[in-house]
Amino acid sequence: MNIPWIRLMILALACLWGQNTSAQNRVAAFNQPWPGYNEFFAYWTYADASGLLAQITPQAPDNYFVLLTAAAGHPTNGTPHIQFKSYHILSSSTLFRLPGQSPFGLISVDLADPVAPSLAPIDITFNGFRADGSMVSQTFTVGGAGSSSFQRVYFGPAFAHGLVRVEIPSPAWAMDNIVWIPEPDSAALLGLGLLAWAARRFPRPDRS
Repeated sequence: MNIPWIRLMILALACLWGQNTSAQNRVAAFNQPWPGYNEFFAYWTYADASGLLAQITPQAPDNYFVLLTAAAGHPTNGTPHIQFKSYHILSSSTLFRLPGQSPFGLISVDLADPVAPSLAPIDITFNGFRADGSMVSQTFTVGGAGSSSFQRVYFGPAFAHGLVRVEIPSPAWAMDNIVWIPEPDSAALLGLGLLAWAARRFPRPDRS
């Protein structure tokens, strides 16, 4: 019996199992703290319970996130959501990222015009940046026709992996339920490396 091979297999599988249980789809639902009806909380930086961070950059006195459940003149889906509208002369954009610049992918998001009823469609652009500095971009058009609700939209394959930050340069938007997925971390990569190394170093015995 090849004991080193078995030990390495156990260690590698443990690394991969840990990643498999953590790399599931996550949803940034913006539900904490829970605003009451016609109440809101304003932020320059917001850390969602799912692990995704939202930031205003650069920070400006009148440009901030609002967490809102329901209020006259705003869209609603019955749960808290996050929205932004640039009022300050200094243009601000929105930045989404993970702590430590860990890579992630985006799957879908619920979008709306932050003003309801929406009199005309608005464009909301997502610019995704990778660690090598390359960028992918996708623009969604939502609202209009008196809409007061959210529309679920889906990101293309280019957004599915490798993002270290996502910027939204659009001056007005409302969103909820960002579905994202974390990338394999160093433990998973170590597990794969151990499996490959062990397979070369300790070949299975010939039982013929």
